[in-house]
Amino acid sequence: MLEKSVSLMLWWAWKWASEHPEESFGTVLETRVDVYRRTELHDGEIFDVMRPELSEPWQRLKRELAALAGECGSAEEFEARAMPRVAPLLPGRVERDLADLHEGRIFHQYKDSCLYFPERLWKEGNARVDFHIANNLYPKSFIAEPGYVDRCLLKLADDAERRLGAKEITCDSWLNSFEGWTRHLPPVWLERATEPRYDTEDHLGFWGQFLTHRQTFAEATGRRMRQLGRVPYGMRRSWCTIGELREWVASRD
Repeated sequence: MLEKSVSLMLWWAWKWASEHPEESFGTVLETRVDVYRRTELHDGEIFDVMRPELSEPWQRLKRELAALAGECGSAEEFEARAMPRVAPLLPGRVERDLADLHEGRIFHQYKDSCLYFPERLWKEGNARVDFHIANNLYPKSFIAEPGYVDRCLLKLADDAERRLGAKEITCDSWLNSFEGWTRHLPPVWLERATEPRYDTEDHLGFWGQFLTHRQTFAEATGRRMRQLGRVPYGMRRSWCTIGELREWVASRD
């Protein structure tokens, strides 16, 4: 997963930078892709908050990669020449990442649900909670588990209403472009969804689509990105009321 996802990100970084000359290559490496977080230079959990500006080894590597990008005539050439410079920094993550995964630290906020929301309303004066999604059933798929997503959505609604007085739920994710997820939400969820965004950022809201439920690289999605020239599933935000959600889930029983 580390090798194939980082290789794809290097390809994408060159492609994006070539089409957006107003962004420096160093900025693209730190804001459009998630390379640093997947190297041993990042001392947190693999999907944890990162501070690349504090790592001098990364800053040196970033400058080297930016110079190399200027020598390359295609995304494929850059990927082939850059990957040997980044690859030695990946194996150092494996043992601790597997420990974090198998000991539950990566999903510790999710506990008994695939959904998590911070203990605050999304915006001040807005009775809406912003939730996040994770495959806490690893190595099984939360999407494939019968009835599981519906139960988690109802639990989210109950907890958000009880603890924060919430009346609505919202989420911004690539999953809002994926029918396997959106079929669990009421039809108004898709009707209200924003237009898909393909301007990637450095987080799983975009890059989670390249992870399988087994935390391996999603080969078919990676191939499709190279064919399309963008991420296959654009990131979208949508929302619904808790009442609409409960009515929809009840109608599916």
